[in-house]
Amino acid sequence: MSALSRRIWGAAPLSLALLALALRASAPEAPQVAGPAEPPRPFVPPLAFLAAAHAPGVDESWEVDRASSRARLLLDDAVEAVTYQVSGSFELAADESLGGAELVLTPLDPAPARARTLRLQLAPSPTRSSPVPGLHAARPAVRLVSEEGSQPAVLELTWMRLPGPSVTVQAVTTPALELARVVRPARGRQPWERASQAVLSLSLKLAPAPDPR
Repeated sequence: MSALSRRIWGAAPLSLALLALALRASAPEAPQVAGPAEPPRPFVPPLAFLAAAHAPGVDESWEVDRASSRARLLLDDAVEAVTYQVSGSFELAADESLGGAELVLTPLDPAPARARTLRLQLAPSPTRSSPVPGLHAARPAVRLVSEEGSQPAVLELTWMRLPGPSVTVQAVTTPALELARVVRPARGRQPWERASQAVLSLSLKLAPAPDPR
């Protein structure tokens, strides 16, 4: 190999290193991500919420706020759900278990052929508490009653104490309801046709029941 070739090959590594430095210098710098000004702290609920979340240690009676409470019955063969106004009462035991409930569901629009007043009888049920203050869950057995008859059901129910004082309740039937004995079919059902299935959901607000004294 000639002396010139040896000089060119000897300078190649240095040229590559200089090229890499030039490319690095011309590339835009990656933005620096600033860390939080303060270390994260756990969320602490307001004192009013914490005070309302604790049960008083006695049995309590609550009544449904009709203006703020609704129920919806969605049938699998219907386009729209039937909406109900809800009234009735809830009993909460001193140990935070569900003492039972009696609810009346009145259809807001009685025009649909299958819209009937329904009654829900909730059996007493133990309660599962969550790490969230005031939030509880229960799975009470339910008896659904109408002019057509009655049938059992199960509710997945959660409730939370709020300032006011008040209690908010969310519930849904599971699994889907068979309504052959509760809701009249829209037309005469043939023997080979299955009964309608539906899901009943409730969103309730409870207020303390008036003192009977």
